[in-house]
Amino acid sequence: MKNKNRRVGILPQCNRLIFVLGLLCIFSTGFSKTLFAYAQTKRITLSLTDEPIGKILQQIEKSSEFLFLYSEAVLDASQKKTIHVENQTIEVILDQLFTGMSIGYEINNRQISLKQTSKTVKQSPAFQKKGLMVITGMVKDVSGEPVIGATILFKGVGLGVATDAQGVFSLKIPEMKKVTLIVSYIGMKTIEVVFESDKPIRIILEEDTEVMDEVVVTGIFDRKAESYTGAVTVITEKELKSYGSRSVLTTLRNIDPSFNMIESNEWGSNPNRLPEIQIRGAASLPSIDQLQDDAQNDLNTPLIILDGFEISLQRMMDLDDNEISSIALLKDATATAIYGSRGANGVVVITTKAPEAGKLKFSYTGSLNVEVPDLSDYDVLNAVDKLELERVSDYYNAKLPSDDLFLARKYSEILNNVVKGVDTYWLSKPLRTGIGQRHNLKIEGGDKSFRYSASLQFNNVVAVMKESGRNNFNGGINLSYQHEKLIFRNNLSIGLNKAEESPFGDFSDYVKLNPYWTSHDDTGDVRKLLDDDIRYWGSVDELPVNPMYNAMLNVKDASRYTDITNNFSIEWKPIQGA
Repeated sequence: MKNKNRRVGILPQCNRLIFVLGLLCIFSTGFSKTLFAYAQTKRITLSLTDEPIGKILQQIEKSSEFLFLYSEAVLDASQKKTIHVENQTIEVILDQLFTGMSIGYEINNRQISLKQTSKTVKQSPAFQKKGLMVITGMVKDVSGEPVIGATILFKGVGLGVATDAQGVFSLKIPEMKKVTLIVSYIGMKTIEVVFESDKPIRIILEEDTEVMDEVVVTGIFDRKAESYTGAVTVITEKELKSYGSRSVLTTLRNIDPSFNMIESNEWGSNPNRLPEIQIRGAASLPSIDQLQDDAQNDLNTPLIILDGFEISLQRMMDLDDNEISSIALLKDATATAIYGSRGANGVVVITTKAPEAGKLKFSYTGSLNVEVPDLSDYDVLNAVDKLELERVSDYYNAKLPSDDLFLARKYSEILNNVVKGVDTYWLSKPLRTGIGQRHNLKIEGGDKSFRYSASLQFNNVVAVMKESGRNNFNGGINLSYQHEKLIFRNNLSIGLNKAEESPFGDFSDYVKLNPYWTSHDDTGDVRKLLDDDIRYWGSVDELPVNPMYNAMLNVKDASRYTDITNNFSIEWKPIQGA
């Protein structure tokens, strides 16, 4: 009996042990399958250009549960790479990332170990299932020079090569009808090329100005932004284009509040008046000559430098912002240290676009500018209310008994006009909706050594005052030649300007006129005098004159100027990259 019971007791214990071991096997098998499934099913999207490999690996860790293990002897984390993948597995990403490098990897659960190998990264499974084809080609820049070390990636698979010293590459890929290659290089725009034939392909890469180091152009030297200690605002071409306005001055005021254009209620939006500009506030101690010449605007005007040469505020106002590459506003004592006392009011440094190398290229831009008068701030009385205000203000009460009948007649005369419906809105008489236009035509080309460009610009500003406006015609020829460490530049610019003032007089004159006066007589002609009652006004000189009458006399108030400037410069760079 005891032996029997002993055998019976042993069997349940064995069953328990087998049951537990079975559970562990099932659990471990399921867990390993889960880990394996994670590496196969986890999809990652990355888009990084010219970033250190260490940062790319950190980005993968942030967007997944993977953890990378490696030593500095295996991988230089500061080496930069470009990677663009969308919804790809970790294997595809690592294949693309380590293309051309002797780096291998091993995925253990969610840990990825990197190790040095003598072989290239392992091939994608697609290569083991298909035949291979060879794609050959050459990569050059716009000047025709070979691009050494450009990366050629097979999109979607992650295999790639780099160009050799002649810019030539050869890539083996799975055989297929249509192949998309991703071509990238530091400082140049990344492009995609579709390969559909057996012939070698020729790829041209263009410079990417957006990824170049930001510098501060002072007009004398260029310095990196992080090493420039002065107060400066650098405005790029992209920012200038985002603010569409009729002049560069207005654009700068909209971008940087420190570029202050003093508002003038007297001149309003007159396009022919030079505004008063302040960057460092108002000058407090003008010279005697400046006071005698009444040059108040010139007291605070900053120094303006265009491509290394000083220009006037008038010339800057007429510049076409389509030809400007960047503008730097130097605001503090650093500008004085560079330019002396002439930079005390600040310095505006303007850099125009340099000719681009490559085949002959034509470009054209055009736009319309609409100017609409805004009279919402003017709250003037109509004819009925104005006459009633004059009556209750005892305007028609006689101070002498002899004038009692005369003033009564005058009031009755004006009242009859009001009853007839006379109610002139004088504010709208000299105004209009101005529709102007701007055109820019440019031709440029050249190679790495010699570059050229020619441009024509026309800007027609139609102001809100009738018959007033400003026409600008600018042309220029830029030549640039580089011989070893010497750079020769010649810039010829021609500016023609025609400004016309409105013959309708000052807008402030119309605000003062009474609404019960009419601008035209019964025959339809413009009145010269709005009221010819000398007894009422006291003398001939006091009679109210119609400001619209001057426009009927065919009198012009116009000005013109022609500006021809030729700048020649020689630049020597004894140290490469200086």
